[in-house]
Amino acid sequence: TLYEPLEEQLGRSTDWTAAGWDFEIRRKTQWLREDLRMLDVSEKELQSWSRCNHLPETESLGAAIGCLYVLEGSMLGGQMISRQFGEKLGITPATGGRFFNGYGADTGRQWRAFGTWAQTASDRAGGLEAPATRGAEQTFRCFGSWLKF
Repeated sequence: TLYEPLEEQLGRSTDWTAAGWDFEIRRKTQWLREDLRMLDVSEKELQSWSRCNHLPETESLGAAIGCLYVLEGSMLGGQMISRQFGEKLGITPATGGRFFNGYGADTGRQWRAFGTWAQTASDRAGGLEAPATRGAEQTFRCFGSWLKF
């Protein structure tokens, strides 16, 4: 798995309360786990899957913001995947497609809220653009390597 160790690392890497972001409500690992269970993947099988150990650096606020940019942005693309799952496979958010549905009809608003927060955090702290860009690039590379593309 990639999401679980990445979210665990992000949860430890930054004082999200001090940064003004509620990271806990943005975690998505549980959505993935619930979807996989709905699709008949057993907990034993889930536990047997290897965990990604080559994660992007998220120890600075800027790097963490860059990583979150990728995770939160993926919810936008997930909307298209969710529609295709429904149309082609009959998989809905209630039947194993929760993760790709993201925040549902609220996905656009949630994305804009993330962008507003990230800009405010950057304005307040200063100098976060370069580490955020590196964090996003590293996260994209991490996903590509893990998914082998």
